[in-house]
Amino acid sequence: MKPTETLHKLPGIIARDARSKISGRIVGGDDATDGLAPYQISLQTDLLGNNLHICGGSIISDQWIVTAAHCIDEVPTENLTIVVGTNSLSNDGQRYELQKCISHENFSRETVKNDIGICKVSTNITYGEKIQPIKLPSSDVEAGKKALLTGWGYTNFKARRAPDNLQKAILTTQTLKQCNRNLRAFKTILPIGEKQVCAYAGRGTGGCPGDSGGPLAINGTLIGVVSFGVPCGKGYDDVFTKVYAYVDWIRGKM
Repeated sequence: MKPTETLHKLPGIIARDARSKISGRIVGGDDATDGLAPYQISLQTDLLGNNLHICGGSIISDQWIVTAAHCIDEVPTENLTIVVGTNSLSNDGQRYELQKCISHENFSRETVKNDIGICKVSTNITYGEKIQPIKLPSSDVEAGKKALLTGWGYTNFKARRAPDNLQKAILTTQTLKQCNRNLRAFKTILPIGEKQVCAYAGRGTGGCPGDSGGPLAINGTLIGVVSFGVPCGKGYDDVFTKVYAYVDWIRGKM
């Protein structure tokens, strides 16, 4: 397979199915302050010979991270590593190899449902000021709440530009009714269900390719995993896997 063909098959870089308007997923964000999201990880692959960022994720223990299923289900685990403890992709931080990755058994690329997975590191993650786990939720998320999105996704979708510095944006959680109405033109992924959560920041801001698998957080609790969005920053809701719906699944697999 040619390098360019491989690149276009990598999760989080380019949408990989017929629904070309749906991105694997921050445009309109700002540089995150150092240590703002100490749970943030960069999921990287060496399939092109270099360590290339493909998705985000979150530290949930010293052995496990959570990300999107579409980030890990088609890439061999031996070709994946994570980087923690840095806001800069050019500053490696601490790199860890992965022992295994588990995608949700009911994950569907057609409906983008159950888009969640976890990976175990080969050696325990060493915590520090800039490396900390994020809490799993103990209650469902309410609509109308401000949530923090972080990631290294494209800041300019047309130019396919990914930032070196971690980006942040504040989104507002939406009701399912609001979300389904806003996304009504994209029937192949509807309806958005109870195990998903939508968030919105207005036209010009939102998740983009490379943000996939990353965290949506409220008060240091992981409420969502970036799943997908329609073209970046075009005024549509971003869709996340609702972590609260999968807490038992996560703990059962750890």
